[in-house]
Amino acid sequence: MKKKIILAAAAAMLLTACSPEIYRVYLDVRQPSSSGFKLAGKSMAVVYMDGPQKADSLLSAGVAARFAEALEKDYYGGESVIGMYACPAADTMSLDAMHRLVMDTGEDVVFVVKSVIDKPVTGKNNPFPKATHPDSAYVYASKVPVFLKLFVYDSMDKDEVKSFKGSTSVNAAVFNSGIIPQENLDQLVSLKVPGVASNKMGELMSKYFLSTWKTETFAFYGFDDLDSYKWFQAVGCVEEGKFTDAIKIWEPMVKSRNKYKAAHACYNMAMAFYLLGDMQLASRWLDQADSLENVSQVPSLRKRIARSLEK
Repeated sequence: MKKKIILAAAAAMLLTACSPEIYRVYLDVRQPSSSGFKLAGKSMAVVYMDGPQKADSLLSAGVAARFAEALEKDYYGGESVIGMYACPAADTMSLDAMHRLVMDTGEDVVFVVKSVIDKPVTGKNNPFPKATHPDSAYVYASKVPVFLKLFVYDSMDKDEVKSFKGSTSVNAAVFNSGIIPQENLDQLVSLKVPGVASNKMGELMSKYFLSTWKTETFAFYGFDDLDSYKWFQAVGCVEEGKFTDAIKIWEPMVKSRNKYKAAHACYNMAMAFYLLGDMQLASRWLDQADSLENVSQVPSLRKRIARSLEK
């Protein structure tokens, strides 16, 4: 009887040693932009409308460049991967026109920027006391209305073109001789607008398409065994956002002769692929886990995957 008690106690200790520990990791998860577009993992192109007015084209090109830079910083770590293109100016962009741009650029999402600089208002041509040349004896300062339109087409979403519009006023000034006709002054000051407004307008426009973030909790398993350091190291990689590094650590563990540990390693792999946005591989690893042993967190991850696929 005593021997049996000792063996039972030893078995209980072994079972406890093999029980998994759950590590809770808090991560900021990328959400769709405030515009409603889900851009993560998609390729993009930015197109600006060229002509017929030089100032309009310059502003459209400047806004498009700044807009592309902001998207690259958010979605591609600052890498210059978004192509810049030009198309003839038009009042709107039809679905057929967007289809052609997708074909021409080869990208998933196409943005088209159109700007219109209106006639300056409240402009005054005043003498400039510090002038050093007759051509800069006066300074014409005015407020210039600007209208901006953005057309967006996502070939991986609904087959429709969405448009966004806005307007603002820009303060611009130009030095002159004081004898230039008003119409010419208006043209000159309009040409100053792109240099003054491009960066600000591009940055403001991009805010509607940058990622939003939400902090969520994710569960991972580890074991207090000979490989305990590796289990803990992999979770550390997840906390740093190095999901592929974590996968490399767990990958040999899924081949363990201990099916219980292998199943939990498969679950960890599934969660890592979920965080990478690969729902297909995440589901496959969950199926693999189910084929080995029962893992308590599997149903929860399956629900997460289903919600993600519904979006």
